Amino acid sequence: MALGCQLELWAANDFVLLLFFGTSRRMFKLLSLFKKRRSPVFDYCSLHSEKPHSLLSLTIMATAKRRKITKNELQRNTSQFSNLNAPKKTFTVINNGHKSIRTQTLPRISPSAPSGFPGAPPMVPALPDVPPTKTLNEDHDVDFSEDTRTQRAKLLEEYADLFEPAAQLIMRKEADSRIGMQCSCNDALREVRCLECKQFAPLCRSCWVRAHRNQPLHWAHVWNSVQGYFQRHDISTVLGSDSYGIPLGHDGDVCPRASKPLHMTLVDNETGVHATKVAFCACSDSNKWRQLMDADLFPATVAEPQTAFTFGTLRHWQLMTLQSKITAYDYIRALRRKTDNVFTGNVPDVYKQFQFVSRIWPLLEAEKRFGGLHGGGMNEKYPRRPTNNLMVYCPACPEADVNMEHGWENTPQHLMHLHTIYDTIDGNSKTGNYEKNNDPNDVSLFAGRAYMPEQKRHEHYLRTVPQLQKEKATCNHLKVENSANRAKFKNMSVTGNVNVQCSHIFVCSSVDMKGGENHATVDLGVKLRVESCHFDKDKRPPRVFSYDNMCSLAVHIVKRWLLYHKDDADVVEKARWTIPACHVKNHHEGCDYLYCYMYKMCMGHFHGETAEYGWAVFNAIGPSVLQMSNGHRIDTLIMHYGDWNWRKVVGLARQLLKDLNDAKVNIGMELDGSFTVCRSKQ
Repeated sequence: MALGCQLELWAANDFVLLLFFGTSRRMFKLLSLFKKRRSPVFDYCSLHSEKPHSLLSLTIMATAKRRKITKNELQRNTSQFSNLNAPKKTFTVINNGHKSIRTQTLPRISPSAPSGFPGAPPMVPALPDVPPTKTLNEDHDVDFSEDTRTQRAKLLEEYADLFEPAAQLIMRKEADSRIGMQCSCNDALREVRCLECKQFAPLCRSCWVRAHRNQPLHWAHVWNSVQGYFQRHDISTVLGSDSYGIPLGHDGDVCPRASKPLHMTLVDNETGVHATKVAFCACSDSNKWRQLMDADLFPATVAEPQTAFTFGTLRHWQLMTLQSKITAYDYIRALRRKTDNVFTGNVPDVYKQFQFVSRIWPLLEAEKRFGGLHGGGMNEKYPRRPTNNLMVYCPACPEADVNMEHGWENTPQHLMHLHTIYDTIDGNSKTGNYEKNNDPNDVSLFAGRAYMPEQKRHEHYLRTVPQLQKEKATCNHLKVENSANRAKFKNMSVTGNVNVQCSHIFVCSSVDMKGGENHATVDLGVKLRVESCHFDKDKRPPRVFSYDNMCSLAVHIVKRWLLYHKDDADVVEKARWTIPACHVKNHHEGCDYLYCYMYKMCMGHFHGETAEYGWAVFNAIGPSVLQMSNGHRIDTLIMHYGDWNWRKVVGLARQLLKDLNDAKVNIGMELDGSFTVCRSKQ
């Protein structure tokens, strides 16, 4: 048999019993085939082993819905599984380790015998202990059918015959038969090629430099006729003269009044790190910093720049760190290895310069994308948002004068959940920061304009608001929180973050924790969330907040807000408080009835557990921000928060459509079930 298994068929009026015998590997393979084919529908499946690591018997019972299944019909359904219906009184045995094939007669089992389910044999027949016999060649293994092979396996088999030709074609790239021929200029021989340019014919040195006036960071591979191989050169050394430098100021043409070429280090994500020369233009009053910026080169210093990074490098790094959470150190290390993977130590190390530039670039990109460089355009379009903010907002959450209809406040009470703002609160200790002798002037470049408060405001808040939660712990959950080991926070200036997110999992605000997850920190996070979208006091929509420590936070929250956040105290007076559906099970019994969303009116299906979703992504940058300066750490978190929100914006329409379709299916099932119950009671 192809699979080394035996198929036994037992048919009754409404049930069919299938018995398979073989080794564990073949049993699981067979089971995966049946699951993949989904024919017929199996209601019962079990694995029975007479000896560990020996023979297995697989029992599957299929239910026939409202009709009989004949033996011939079932055989037709199972014939697609590699012709498994073998003779009834024989089976094939294959031992693990020693493969042997042996045929033996099994006792026939009466299908009418009593069993745990109708029409089934009383038990799976015991298999004889087969001793290891002659070992077969490993190449003579089980031959699975064509249908069981994956697309990847088929593709690998197609490519197997092309491995050698592909290697030969790659090897041919190490030489070029056109080297030594006359160049198109008829002044010299072809001896320089470029591997970055696609389908680029070798040229002479002068023609190669002219052809790369707009691609000066491509490497020139010059043929060494003495040694017999290509040597890589920067464009400044191709001509063999010290007088050539990358020209600036004339769209790649040489400036007639160019200054003497200066040594610089230029970094490009495609070609690596270049120790080259640059010739600045002297025709205009533009300084060196401006000329480099005009050439899409971001200088690391202002007065006398010696290092610059291409704009493409900064965009590539930003996307890579947002997606894969790669650090600036590893990124620069990879570029240095790309430049020279043998003598990497000889490549200039630009990590410190890149660390500085990579902080500035995200801020400038945010200013451009949020309209900060177009006057007050965004402030005029969204006057209720904080001025000059750099946050990605949730387009689905209620926002006055944006996505809320006029007169929404007249909505009936049973439909008010359509205008309710649902927020989740959660703390995390993976994004902390070690206590260091940092520069006090090294603050966040975003300056409180995105997600996290300005550092001066945060410090003033910490000095004026008591940080200890004085409520007595009456819940088992709180006792566990209060008795937590604080040794892991030793030598840490920041112990984590408290994030406030909307029900669509957009980060709305974030506050650093100083020592633990106390009420004052949570209150500030909620305050920032309320400030992010202003409503008239007489037209504030209902709010719901979910927090795993809500049974302690909500006890005196109105009193605290009347004292420290008086302007928005009416928000918490009217708000409703819940505990996430899974977290509330670990609380005191009374918390379930007081704070579970299922016991509150017009809540929809707001379970509150979405607060945990973002930490799986943000925890990946925890080891990086742990060692940063506090300002750099805040800028890094803001960059990742913004990217997280942007990815939610991109996928929000698709996700909401999926939720709507799921809701239609669920309501249909509920209505159908209700109709069935009512009909049965009549």
